Amino acid sequence: MKLEAVLSRLRAGDKLHMQLVDGARVWWFEGPWETVPSSVADRLKAAGDIAELGDSLFGITGNSQSWAIGGGVADRVACSVPHCRRTRRALPDLITVERGDYADGDTVTTDIAEEWICADHWRAIPPATRQLHAAAKRKAKRVKTLMALLVFLRVWNRAKRQAIEGAAGI
Repeated sequence: MKLEAVLSRLRAGDKLHMQLVDGARVWWFEGPWETVPSSVADRLKAAGDIAELGDSLFGITGNSQSWAIGGGVADRVACSVPHCRRTRRALPDLITVERGDYADGDTVTTDIAEEWICADHWRAIPPATRQLHAAAKRKAKRVKTLMALLVFLRVWNRAKRQAIEGAAGI
């Protein structure tokens, strides 16, 4: 993948993802999945064209899992249903939870408002799943444990899958 193709996807709002595999950085885009050569990502980082989104493992600078143009939080968040053109203003909703038995004082912070489903597609989700989503979100914010956050994320993924299936007529 060439530099201009990577920049055009970034300008379109895609996030560049990075993962450490056997000590080497592997870069890719999701939806559709495409690998990005490390040399291209390194050139973008050196030029300041991309910046971390702050989801770094262990808080180490340069190890974020997500990168975008300008970094920080995007201005708009698109509906998670493919081909839906609805967006809303990005309002971060951060939850910081303790990692539990792993290490005392070690925390994980995630933005639960990073993804969004518009009202039209939200109605395609069964009411039971919507109620379960609301309850899991309240619990994750209240108890702030890793297990509550993982349950919330699992319910969110179910709701997202049901919204996508509803939009596709499945």
